[in-house]
Amino acid sequence: MPPKKGGGGKQDPRKQFFNSIRDEKLDSLRWCLRHGGLSLRTEDEDGHTGIQLAAAGGKVDALSLLLEHMRKAGSQDDLEEADEEGRTPLMMAAYNGKMEIVLMLWRAKANLKAKDEKGKTARDYAVDRKHDKLVAFFDNPKVALGALRLALCLPSALPFARPSPRPLLALWLAL
Repeated sequence: MPPKKGGGGKQDPRKQFFNSIRDEKLDSLRWCLRHGGLSLRTEDEDGHTGIQLAAAGGKVDALSLLLEHMRKAGSQDDLEEADEEGRTPLMMAAYNGKMEIVLMLWRAKANLKAKDEKGKTARDYAVDRKHDKLVAFFDNPKVALGALRLALCLPSALPFARPSPRPLLALWLAL
């Protein structure tokens, strides 16, 4: 849907784009990408792209839409776009402990070995913040995914936090 009118004029499409990501208003986000003249590289006032914002904030549905748009009209470089400190969306998600987001980015072929300006990887961010499940994933993604599949089948078998099974199940079925 187009940006809302108010105060005698139209809302800035760039502002609408980032609000749509934060609030996960997917119709508005689609409009911004298709008709608002915005790209995946558009930056907010802090210099972050939409993918970075969705990854850092754990916005699963918004990130899913952005990744779908990237596959259709963007490039793989959009996934690796770093902020002013060299942090990629994967590093941001790892720092914030967003397992579903990390899995989505990994599935989209994010570079697990990318380093920021300080030489830190996404795994390093997970270690610093004591996100042990993410560290285990970065150490051996295939083994960690096997454990995740088991956790989805037998929720009480492993102490994995399951914030919402829908995106995880979709990832599992896609592998």
